[in-house]
Amino acid sequence: MAENIPSSCITFPALLVFCLLACRSPENASPPASRAISVSWEVIDNLRVGGRSSRSELTWTNNGPGTLQNRDWTLYFNFIRAISPASVPDTLQITHINGDFYKLEPTESFVPLEPGQSYPFRFDASNWVINRSEAPSGFCLVFVEEDQGPLPPIRLQEYIIKPFTTDHQLNRSSADRLPAETGVTRFQRNQKSYSTRGVRDQSGSPNTGKAQEIQRTIQDQC
Repeated sequence: MAENIPSSCITFPALLVFCLLACRSPENASPPASRAISVSWEVIDNLRVGGRSSRSELTWTNNGPGTLQNRDWTLYFNFIRAISPASVPDTLQITHINGDFYKLEPTESFVPLEPGQSYPFRFDASNWVINRSEAPSGFCLVFVEEDQGPLPPIRLQEYIIKPFTTDHQLNRSSADRLPAETGVTRFQRNQKSYSTRGVRDQSGSPNTGKAQEIQRTIQDQC
């Protein structure tokens, strides 16, 4: 299920960035800030290399008035899987900082992202990703001013995790026969269990009507 990830409210550093951008000269394209850059992520394929590698896609969209240039910015984020640097396009350079902490920087090949444009790119990582809890998180954008150095980081507030719907998104390998656990699969398992066992009345005889009543209650709760 798609999920909007909440983030902390805009604090003084973000307000400071807005003020700095407003003071830039008209001839310089000001970089977008805060909500102006949105991010979406989805799993493309878990069944690579026999389930030992997954492929994902990140998409950035410029919703702001300024242009995201091919220099002077870095995107920091967390991801539980080990990303293969060779799988990242040559428009970007990825660096593993520590643990699950990464950063992405543009190269000269990165085409500036104009207002209204999106930039999707794919990358490979170790093992499978079958749950939204394993999705990338904590996206932070840091701009660099020539005369001031790095500006305060901006937490990107618009982030969507796209739904897991296909076998290539939900399975860990081609040999995986168990479906990913959801409210629907849990209800179906309980329904099968009640249908098999039945529910017995005080005399010990199967009470089919009571079993059906319990099944309806479970369905309503799900």
